[in-house]
Amino acid sequence: MPEMGEGSGKVLEWYKKEGDLILKDDVLCDIETKDFSFGMVTDDECDAIMGEIIVEAGSEPVEEGAVICTVLHPEPKKSVKKESEDLEQ
Repeated sequence: MPEMGEGSGKVLEWYKKEGDLILKDDVLCDIETKDFSFGMVTDDECDAIMGEIIVEAGSEPVEEGAVICTVLHPEPKKSVKKESEDLEQ
């Protein structure tokens, strides 16, 4: 749960499901606090995959800083040329 200065928030709706591709600036879910609602947006510079959704939509509010989902970042691929250069050294 992002830090919002509200203490806790509730996930209203997920826009991504486990295994979905996540692009920069995608909205992952809507979050509601006692004072406002907002879409939680990714700010990653690279594409990612939605991992496990830990807090289901409509569940009880969770505290700021709580893990509500995991986002997986694929490891960059090394080129075959770079690997062969590393082996020669």
